[in-house]
Amino acid sequence: MPESQTPILYHYPVSPYSEKLRLALGMAGIQWGSVTVPSLPPRPVLDAFLAGYRRIPVLQIGAHFYCDSALAFDVLAEVSDRLTPARRLSATEESLRQHAEERIFFAVIAAASPISVLRLLAQDLGPFGLFRFLKDRSLMMKGSTIEKLSRRDADSAQLKIL
Repeated sequence: MPESQTPILYHYPVSPYSEKLRLALGMAGIQWGSVTVPSLPPRPVLDAFLAGYRRIPVLQIGAHFYCDSALAFDVLAEVSDRLTPARRLSATEESLRQHAEERIFFAVIAAASPISVLRLLAQDLGPFGLFRFLKDRSLMMKGSTIEKLSRRDADSAQLKIL
């Protein structure tokens, strides 16, 4: 990939979706640039390009911005022989990918100790920032269709994949 096309990842440290793309970039062996953005809007460095788009991560390659982590992963897979785009997966591989993306990913998040998560967020954001973050995410998740697993069910879901 030409240096002018070096991917730039706009992310913040505790974003699980950002972590997925950081891992993909590492697995692909792709050199990439990092722009750490605030966990809450406004994000002036992105707002200039994306007119207030609020979700993170965002992957930029040249003048193109990929605002969906699945799409960003597929774009990275196109330039790396170490990653496979979702459309090229067998039915079995796609089933496993979907299970990992939907069930296991959220099971891992649900299994995390709420106290540990709050402590980590408070260290990163401070008390007022933590309050703003929780309020923002609760409004964002209102009406969500994501299945909320109990800690026991989350632990069980993780064990089934192993």
